[in-house]
Amino acid sequence: MNITIFRRRFTPWGVDGTMVINGVIVSGTVEHPYNYLSAGDYVISPVPIKFKKKIEVEYKKKHHKKEKEFKTEIVEEYKIMPLILKDYSSSYPKSRTPYITAGLGPLALKHGSIVMGKSLMSGLVAYDEELFKKFCKKINELAGENKRIDLHIKNLWGEEIPLKYLAFFPGKVL
Repeated sequence: MNITIFRRRFTPWGVDGTMVINGVIVSGTVEHPYNYLSAGDYVISPVPIKFKKKIEVEYKKKHHKKEKEFKTEIVEEYKIMPLILKDYSSSYPKSRTPYITAGLGPLALKHGSIVMGKSLMSGLVAYDEELFKKFCKKINELAGENKRIDLHIKNLWGEEIPLKYLAFFPGKVL
């Protein structure tokens, strides 16, 4: 699978781009305005990452049977995230490895991570959880089949995406 991100605008609010998978435009992308990856070739690998999540847990007081109270607990959960590696030989990613995620804006991103979604304006994409889940599922399937997932990042500086990168009769991508 070939994924290409064409960067088209570099602004103080983010680096805007377009994600093309096997010749089909899939979504918009946005990256941090200063902490973005250099243009070049990378490999995507799905890796479980541990996240901490706050949840509200219901409990009853001993003396007041009718009253319900909630307390906040922190739980750890694992999510499969598509990590961006410089080469295919990297077997264990480090904690500072960039990844692709669903989200809104780039300013909280670190280490060259990329947000995907529908482009709204410069530096902002719409959160699209369904698209991101399909993307992660496809990445997991291909990794399970030991197929290589290439990521190419190209800087276009405002130009249109060259036609040689687009499919005219696309099949199902995700």
